[in-house]
Amino acid sequence: MRLRTALAAAALTALAAAVPMPAALAGATPVKVYAADAGWNYPSVRPSAIYFGQGGSPFITRLHWQWWYKTGYATGRLWTVTPGCAPLAKCKYYPHWISVRLSTIKLHGTVRYFYAMRVKFWHNGAWHWQTAHFRTFCSTCTAPFWIGPSSWPYL
Repeated sequence: MRLRTALAAAALTALAAAVPMPAALAGATPVKVYAADAGWNYPSVRPSAIYFGQGGSPFITRLHWQWWYKTGYATGRLWTVTPGCAPLAKCKYYPHWISVRLSTIKLHGTVRYFYAMRVKFWHNGAWHWQTAHFRTFCSTCTAPFWIGPSSWPYL
């Protein structure tokens, strides 16, 4: 009886391995976001922070994700330096409340990732909205990064 059970289990395992995964289950892999300012490296799900660049670039921390499926939505802290402050190594960072909405799923190899980011933050008594996209800067470039507007806070 044990031999028959073992053979049946082995046959079911072999059958399951031979049957392709249904399309509905293939989409069950979580969508990721490139949040580490490292090109196509280190995609993550529900990151606690998003970095846009180096030396004086804004960054987002304390992200609390309310949802993550076909879009992602979180609130957290946007850290920026005062516009025009120089040298950047001596500039103080200031926090601002921020909401982040990720959307537009694209595919890189086998990784599904969010391509668009829309942020809303409060600064100097007013709400500001900006959009950034995870893409390369030029047609011959290979390393993508978050490219936003050429206005403060320069996401």
